[in-house]
Amino acid sequence: MVVILVVDDSATDRTRIAGLLSRMEGYEVVTASGGAEAKKIVAATPIDLVLTDLQMPEVDGLQLVRDLRKNHADIPVVLMTGTGSEEIAVQAMKAGAANYVNKTSGPQWLRENIERVLASQGEIQAHRELLKNLCRDDY
Repeated sequence: MVVILVVDDSATDRTRIAGLLSRMEGYEVVTASGGAEAKKIVAATPIDLVLTDLQMPEVDGLQLVRDLRKNHADIPVVLMTGTGSEEIAVQAMKAGAANYVNKTSGPQWLRENIERVLASQGEIQAHRELLKNLCRDDY
């Protein structure tokens, strides 16, 4: 079961996106109402992917991406917003986001993007394990 943390200060959007994901087989959904709460959840709970809003008070989505890259680099973060632009997408990728999606995306498109990010993360983990084993065999 893949555990996805949905972070959004809008209760309506958080509930809608969490509802979409929880109806899809293979996902368990945890929610947070902001970046500070999300960081606490990630520190205490095994999370496979974070799906976060961009515009939030206190800790916005870009800052959350930066914080998670620094302290939990193995957890991919997908940034989402209702008002996107190429500039924001570039900022998100530079901050370390695994992807950037529009909140109004349909369920199939959302699932495809999440699966793509998780598959990429799985390949990265497998590569790390392979390198670790190769280094161990050298000694």
